[in-house]
Amino acid sequence: MTLKGKVVVVTGSTRGIGRAIAESIAVRGASVVVSSRRQEAVEDTVSVLKGRGLSVSGISADVSSQSDLEKLLQHAVDTWGRVDVWVNNAGLSLGRRPLSAAGIADLERIIGTNFTGTLKACRLVLPFFVKRGGGIMLNMSGRGGDGKPAPGNAVYGATKAAVVSLTRSLASEYRGKPVSIHCISPG
Repeated sequence: MTLKGKVVVVTGSTRGIGRAIAESIAVRGASVVVSSRRQEAVEDTVSVLKGRGLSVSGISADVSSQSDLEKLLQHAVDTWGRVDVWVNNAGLSLGRRPLSAAGIADLERIIGTNFTGTLKACRLVLPFFVKRGGGIMLNMSGRGGDGKPAPGNAVYGATKAAVVSLTRSLASEYRGKPVSIHCISPG
């Protein structure tokens, strides 16, 4: 499968599944924008992937920040001229521990990244896609996203279930428009 000529933005793409997604689609010919909250991680990832001859650029972005998302989208357009696919991959977890062991700041960070960040990106990028004549939005779910219990990971699971619900609602809302909206649940 070739992705030659496509421009793809992947949030949270300097490690883990996000990095694997970014690398895999770049190997298939796409121009990829990587992002992470940490600029050093972005620079390292871009350097490694460019060293392999892949077409990549990157910028630090905290997906819970509307202005960072706007900068990420603008970076992609300024660098590659457009965006064809946006992957909402950035996510946080506390690992497996009870809800009572989590601090309020931790909970707010997880919700802000996993759900609110996805929500803000969809709000920004979907109208952009419609105006530009098309695009694909991919939202990442995960443990708990299927509605099954996620003991020791309740907040993460709740945010991923919310992402699934958001994706279904947006797919229905945008039916008939030139966008394709999907949710992927790894594992």
